[in-house]
Amino acid sequence: MTNPKFFCNRSGMVMVMVIMLTLVFAIIMIGILSLNVSRVKTGQSLVDSIKAEQLAAGVMYRQMQLQMDQCQLCPIPGDCSSCPALGSENMDNHAFAISVSNQGASANSNLNNTNQYQFKVDF
Repeated sequence: MTNPKFFCNRSGMVMVMVIMLTLVFAIIMIGILSLNVSRVKTGQSLVDSIKAEQLAAGVMYRQMQLQMDQCQLCPIPGDCSSCPALGSENMDNHAFAISVSNQGASANSNLNNTNQYQFKVDF
């Protein structure tokens, strides 16, 4: 016959091993989940920057078209900084704020009195 004290000590050791393995697996799972969350946030940041770039390109082309039309469609005719192309855009429940600033006449003398505009999209 075997000693009953041997089983008691052994079952206690098994319980300690199960608790230790549970803690180790919990720590590993937390690490994996935090890595996945980080990847999702990075991916969403890249998607938002691509959307902002495309939105800025669209606003730039619209601004150029309005200038070719002498900004007659703007609230203040001739003032392209007040054009309706500016403001904010909501895409996928994410707000993008658009602004255009006139940087003044170009320093390059070959461009015949053209103004430089800075397009900015905040998200």
